Amino acid sequence: MSQPFLSYLDSNQHPCVLIGHNSNVFETPRLMYQLSLCERELARALEMPLYFGDSLPSLRKERWLNKSKTLGSIYQDVTGKQFMAHDALEDSTALQVIMEDERLKACLSVTHANSIPIKTAFLRMKEKAETSLRVLTFKGNLNSILSPYMIEKMAKTGLTYHAVKNAHSCSGAKGVVDLMTGAITSNAEILTKIIFYFNKQQ
Repeated sequence: MSQPFLSYLDSNQHPCVLIGHNSNVFETPRLMYQLSLCERELARALEMPLYFGDSLPSLRKERWLNKSKTLGSIYQDVTGKQFMAHDALEDSTALQVIMEDERLKACLSVTHANSIPIKTAFLRMKEKAETSLRVLTFKGNLNSILSPYMIEKMAKTGLTYHAVKNAHSCSGAKGVVDLMTGAITSNAEILTKIIFYFNKQQ
């Protein structure tokens, strides 16, 4: 993220809310990542009254809109027209048209109300990146017997493959059960799979 962009945001009315469609998944984490590449820009941005809003949750509740809540579909419902989706400028312009529609004023208010401060957005990005790194430790081992959902759940709680392996090495089946039960799972089938996997490695 460049200094001119931060200066532009700083020159706007405060607090400044950046709204995107499904931005909690796409734009916001990417902006946070770009900021993290430059310590000085990150420090400056974190002190700004900057918030991030996602239009998708509130628009999902509008029953008169098409079931498909993609930006292109909503734009067509609102205007009766189509636009060139997946182009940054076109997407931004289309979302502005949607959020300025009289019928969707309540959605805009909800999006603003549910926006998150930049510090929260940065922490979420950081946690997601750390979780992804922990998920990678399960590649080529437990991911062959456990579902992606279970691997991610383990990683989100801070576990790595080596932590599970050490628990089994130190205390056997009991170590695995104690480590996994509670915050992760007490499913007997999953626990048995993990224990059997490490028993075979011995």
